[in-house]
Amino acid sequence: MPYKVTYGVSIATPICHRGVVFVTGYWEGSKAIRLGRLPADATLLWEDKKNLQGLMAQPLARDGYVYSLDKDQGLMCCEIETGRILWTDDHQMTPAAGTHMRFCNGWATRTGPSSSTPRGT
Repeated sequence: MPYKVTYGVSIATPICHRGVVFVTGYWEGSKAIRLGRLPADATLLWEDKKNLQGLMAQPLARDGYVYSLDKDQGLMCCEIETGRILWTDDHQMTPAAGTHMRFCNGWATRTGPSSSTPRGT
């Protein structure tokens, strides 16, 4: 399933979570593709060119949700299976255009225990 890359710019690497590939970009929005056993078995779950436009940062997927920076909404969370936006920070952490800072970058990391973390640490 093709994804258009505008101006030769593709910042976010597609991510795969629970058999669904999530792709996002500043100009072309986001889409989610369910993978199949064969490439021809892949199906488009959803596409949103208006409300989910990645802002020059890598998204993070966890427990069926995608966390990303959106050009119009700031930090946001959506369901990977449906694209339904659950919440945004309305640019509280990422100042919108027209303020003294026009661009920013962010990193999302997992905290807390994991299966690779020894117990008690």
